[in-house]
Amino acid sequence: PDGEAVDGLIVGHRLMEAGEYNMALESFIRAAASHGLTAEVLVALGSANLSLGRLNQSEKLLRRAIELEPD
Repeated sequence: PDGEAVDGLIVGHRLMEAGEYNMALESFIRAAASHGLTAEVLVALGSANLSLGRLNQSEKLLRRAIELEPD
């Protein structure tokens, strides 16, 4: 309880590297709650969904990220 919380994006990226896509998705959802739906969070959510084979969900999230930050 007295420890410092680790950013959900960092945890999610580490889980993605480990092949734990469901857990990464949960971590990215927690990151969305704290950071908001920024382009970075949307890309992370889209990548996790893509790794889970959820193509339609992934495409929607990635397109939304591009709309927020075209560059």
